[in-house]
Amino acid sequence: MGAAIQGLSLISALVVNFLVPVVYGVEFYGHFIQSNILVFVIQKFTDIVIEPLMVSVEPKYLFVTAMLTSGIVLLIAQCVNYFDTVGSQGLLGAMLLSSNCMLSMFALRLHRQLLLHLILLLGVFFALLVCDRSGLMIFNLLDLLIWTNIVPALFSTVGLFMLGSRFPPFEKMGAAITNSFRIFPQNVSTTLVFNCLTNIFPYILAKQMLALDVGVFRIVTSILQSASSLFPINAKSIFAMFIEGKDRSRQMHTLMVASLLYFSIIGVFASMMTSFVPKLTPYLEMITILPVIYWVLLLERYMQAAGMLRQLVVTNLVVGTAAVLAVFFVKELKQAEYLYALGLAVYACALLASSQINEVRVKANAVIICSVLALVAETIVPGFKLIYMCLITIATFVLMKFRLSDVMTLKM
Repeated sequence: MGAAIQGLSLISALVVNFLVPVVYGVEFYGHFIQSNILVFVIQKFTDIVIEPLMVSVEPKYLFVTAMLTSGIVLLIAQCVNYFDTVGSQGLLGAMLLSSNCMLSMFALRLHRQLLLHLILLLGVFFALLVCDRSGLMIFNLLDLLIWTNIVPALFSTVGLFMLGSRFPPFEKMGAAITNSFRIFPQNVSTTLVFNCLTNIFPYILAKQMLALDVGVFRIVTSILQSASSLFPINAKSIFAMFIEGKDRSRQMHTLMVASLLYFSIIGVFASMMTSFVPKLTPYLEMITILPVIYWVLLLERYMQAAGMLRQLVVTNLVVGTAAVLAVFFVKELKQAEYLYALGLAVYACALLASSQINEVRVKANAVIICSVLALVAETIVPGFKLIYMCLITIATFVLMKFRLSDVMTLKM
């Protein structure tokens, strides 16, 4: 059930960020992103506010509390709208409702209902897309995304109240929401670099680059972020293992080596695929940094579990601030891709140094640096990224000593 939910979540993300541009055109998608990028930024930061409620609020009270929190965010969005156009508030509201439904179903352990929610979401999307493409009904992209989110969410809302959601006492709800907003700065600062790369970057770039370049950059980064969810072990399970584990350093070493092998193999097949389908080449341009993205996720969770919050916050503030300042000098797609890759590489190296992981530090730093150099080398020697991904696949066995038996000892 968990694997099916994770798979459908990944498909849902890819549908919006990859299939939509294919159907409507990358340049049109870029214009849509330019008009509504703040919607996605606000929705992401709202998730950061709401997720801690899972700890402080009883599961049966979570949905109502999350919806009230989302209502506060919508009021804040109205204020932001006076300074910069937010975009479609209808889309923002629909996305928040859908996100709150899924979070509440997860908290209540309604896995079957969560699976049905994702199936209905994909079903509505494809049904409306077919109607639009065949001329039966006309939907613009904005309407398509609003209805795709709102229809499953309305059914799920009814289901939640039938299966356990209740209205909480006002004083408990108020205290939980206040505390969630209070710890928001800390939660943002521990993942500032990722928030900059996935949300702040596109927001700034949308004002500096052509719509076509904005669309391509959004697709490229979305593919990378979605692909990082393909690792067979769920990120929540890894975090729980780090918290409970007695030998985090050994577990971290095993996961780093295993994920490097896994994502390097994916990189090999992705690079080979571009040889048969050249049109995919611009969207898989940065496939060499895929293992680095996953290492960053691992390192963040390792440091959180080990109580290294101060080091994590300082690293994020330093690297994140530098990245935000640098993005204002970006004017074209290639510069944006290089800055994205370089930002991730610097962040990964800084996390390795801060986390005091000594066992694979030198080899891991070498892989991180080479992953960025491989992007540059690809422009000089076409096909170099395939060679690079093959080399690091071999390196996991020869230099980093991958053993399947080590992976099997991990207790999830």
